[in-house]
Amino acid sequence: MSVSPTSYELIKNGGAIVIDMRAPYEFARGHIEGSISLPFSEKGIKERLSALINQGTKVVLLAGASEQSVSASQQLSDGTFQVIDIIDDIAIALSTLETTALVTPEVSLDDLTGSNRDASMLVLDVREPIEWEMGHVPGALLISLGALRDRIKEIPSHNKIAVICEAGLRSSTAASILESSGFTNVANVPDGTGGYRNAGLPLEYYSGE
Repeated sequence: MSVSPTSYELIKNGGAIVIDMRAPYEFARGHIEGSISLPFSEKGIKERLSALINQGTKVVLLAGASEQSVSASQQLSDGTFQVIDIIDDIAIALSTLETTALVTPEVSLDDLTGSNRDASMLVLDVREPIEWEMGHVPGALLISLGALRDRIKEIPSHNKIAVICEAGLRSSTAASILESSGFTNVANVPDGTGGYRNAGLPLEYYSGE
């Protein structure tokens, strides 16, 4: 399904937001500039989206499969958000919008430790505080995903930012929010803190102070 003329104008002029429900690795390979990564789920899309953007916002849904689009639109059918269009093909969407795909770089676990770690790189952990207290990448900054928009001014825009969560889903969403807010040097850590922990890499723990 292609982008309608009305959706085209709204997306181009910032009057609608594209909600990209594909998997994080697909989003990272190429997405529409300004879109928000919100990987598809069978339940809870409205609640997850409500934590990220204002209710009443016009949205265009982009999914990797038509059944996902149908399910997502049903979950948003109560009018909390205005679903104005549904797209099932990223290539057609990019062509219609006459734009090239924006790619989100990815950071490997090896690049988070020791001499491989860029001293100027900020690791942004978007998990919840209780997860953070159970161990995090040393030196990381905690700003939970739900608080990101309200606290975004706390993040230095001149740094390279590596966003991490537990398994790479919330971090994909957070990275897309930073990109849509004008941050130009953002990367995702797809293996997440879970992968970091399982690799036996050093963790830092909350001291309680």
